[in-house]
Amino acid sequence: REYLTSIATRLRQTALKQCLPLGLMLAILFGVSVPIVGATVASWHVAGRGAVQTVCVWVIFTISGMTLKTDDVLKALSAWRAILFGFASILFVTPLLAPAVGAIPLSLRPEFSIGFVLFCSMPTTINSGVALVVQAKGSFALALMLTVSTNLAGVFTVPFFLSIVLQLDGAVPISPSDLLVKLLVLILVPLVIGKVVREVSMRVQAFVKAHKQGLSLTANSCLVLIPWMKLSESQAALVAAGPGALAVVIMVGITIHVVYLAWSYGMA
Repeated sequence: REYLTSIATRLRQTALKQCLPLGLMLAILFGVSVPIVGATVASWHVAGRGAVQTVCVWVIFTISGMTLKTDDVLKALSAWRAILFGFASILFVTPLLAPAVGAIPLSLRPEFSIGFVLFCSMPTTINSGVALVVQAKGSFALALMLTVSTNLAGVFTVPFFLSIVLQLDGAVPISPSDLLVKLLVLILVPLVIGKVVREVSMRVQAFVKAHKQGLSLTANSCLVLIPWMKLSESQAALVAAGPGALAVVIMVGITIHVVYLAWSYGMA
């Protein structure tokens, strides 16, 4: 009995420690095998926006604000070398892989090839980028600063790369005002609310300290729900592509990430 209890404890600790990757794998399996649930949830809209996705993003960044320490913010602001490297890598280095990816003679559906080009050209997604940095025990404040600022700067750099790589006539239309509104409403407002509540209430600070693991699980669960809904909506297209094309997509995706990791590790 003690042996089984020990195994159960280790499994529980591993599951809690790796809750985000495990959750993402479950999201993929459930989204592909039972898409009707995720597609239905994703179809709930309020004021033209996905209701559940919006709530999830708000929960993620409200919790982030509640757990954000002022000292961490000051440390992030002083890390100018990391900030410069992050800016250069996200906006100018990693997009250089887009032409190579777009030129690969793959027997893929056009949307997959275009998707890879977009992935390489776009800045880091804010919610997942920040969450993965936290999962890896990195600096949340620095990750948030880089993702928000590079997404704003990407309004000017992304059209340039896409116009060249995709050989589009004219500029690629991206609305800076729409992006700014989304950043304010979905990211900065809940983050500031969470931070202010933390600073004005000792009870909130005590609650955060006592329920750190529960808050982390809640934020990760909200993060997992977003790709689950997206995969559920795209399930029909993924199935129609066939296992061969999906295998190629997975291999190309892994290769892109290996190249990016090698660049970051080599420059560290």
